[in-house]
Amino acid sequence: MELSAHCRTVLERGGKRSATPLWARDQANLRSSRFESGVTATALQDASANSTMDRIKNSTGMRLRAKHFLIFSFGFLLYNWIMTILERSSAAAFSLVELMIVVALIVVVYAMWMSSLSGSRQRTKAEGCSDHLQKIFLAAQIYENDFGKFPLNTNARTSEAVLDLLVPRYTSDTSIFICPEGTDWSIPSGDSLNKHKISYAYYMGRGTNAGSDDFLMSDRQYNTLSKNAGDQVFSLTGWAPGNNHGKYGGNVLFCDGHVQNVPPRAPFSLAFSNDIVLLNPKP
Repeated sequence: MELSAHCRTVLERGGKRSATPLWARDQANLRSSRFESGVTATALQDASANSTMDRIKNSTGMRLRAKHFLIFSFGFLLYNWIMTILERSSAAAFSLVELMIVVALIVVVYAMWMSSLSGSRQRTKAEGCSDHLQKIFLAAQIYENDFGKFPLNTNARTSEAVLDLLVPRYTSDTSIFICPEGTDWSIPSGDSLNKHKISYAYYMGRGTNAGSDDFLMSDRQYNTLSKNAGDQVFSLTGWAPGNNHGKYGGNVLFCDGHVQNVPPRAPFSLAFSNDIVLLNPKP
C-alpha cells in the first residue's frame, strides 16, 4: 500500500532529530511568553495612565476656562465703567483720583491675565514632563521583563550611565530623557546618553518585588540623599540644582508607572534602603 506524498513527508520529518535542543526551545518559548505578558501589562498601564492624564487635563481645562471667564467679565465691567467716566468727562474734566483708579484697575486686570497665562504654560510643561517619565517607564519595564530587574549598572555614577542601557534597544526616542521645562540640550535620536546630559534622576536597584509606592525616577533632585517628609527635594529658589521646573517642585515616577507632582519639600517620605542608590544626572 503506497503512502501519499504528504504522509511520507511527515514521517521523514518525524524521523529526523531536531537541530534545536528541547531545553533551548522551552527557554525561547518562556522568554517569548514573558515578553508578551510584559507588553500586555505595559499596554494596560499605558492606557490607564492616558485615561488618568485625560481626566487631569479635562479638570485643568475647566478651571482655566472658569478663570478666564471671570477675568473677561471683570474686564468688561471695567470697560463699561471707563466709558461712563469718559462720557461724563465731556462735561467735566477727569479728577486725579478717577485717573488713578482707572490706571490701578488696568494694572490689576493685566496682572491677572499674565498670571493665568503663566500658570497655564507651567501646567502644560509639567504634564509634558510627566508624559516623558511614563514613556521611559514603558522602556524600563520591557527591560525588566527581559532581565528580572530595572536597569542596573554598578559602575554608574550618574543617571545617564545606567539609563543608557535602554537606548537604542528599548527606545530610540531620546527626547523623552529631557524635561520640556528644563534647560538641557536635546539629544539626537538613538544616540548614547553617556555623551550627553539628561534631566532625570534614577533610583537604581529596583527589581520585580518593587511595589506601587516605590519610586523609580524623578526630576533632577537637590541632592542624592534619602529624604523624609518635609525634606528638600527640589530647588526652593528656582536656581540649580534641582530646578527643572524652577521653584515649583517636580515630578516623581513610581514603579507602577504613575507620576505624582510634588512641591520643593516632599509631602511624603522619599527614603530608601541601602540597596538602592539615587543617581542624579550630570551637573
